[in-house]
Amino acid sequence: MIVLSIILLSVGLIIILAYIFSLIRCSIKTPAFISKIEEKDIPSRSHKLKEYYPVFTYTYNNKKYSEKANVSTNNKLKFKLNEKVFVYLNPKHPELIRYGKNTIYLLPGILFILSGVFFLVLSLI
Repeated sequence: MIVLSIILLSVGLIIILAYIFSLIRCSIKTPAFISKIEEKDIPSRSHKLKEYYPVFTYTYNNKKYSEKANVSTNNKLKFKLNEKVFVYLNPKHPELIRYGKNTIYLLPGILFILSGVFFLVLSLI
């Protein structure tokens, strides 16, 4: 059970570190606007589902970029065309962007770490 707890703790730590590194890499806040909303069909047995991804257009170092967001929604009305937003970009690779903080990605890491601690305590009892 100690091996399982070490694996869970390691996976949780990797997930959290990946999130922190994405915050560090994409650190330049720049204004952008939603130039397009891309639709993606999601397979479902009962009914058609769609995900909507905004495409952000922004300028960095006098060069214009258009990049699809790293987030999606099933609510088409969440994103509005030509809406002004802020994105965070990687100064070394300005085509790499992050929209918002996306703290939801921390949840799996925290759950893995808590599970690892739980199994570690259980194995020591």
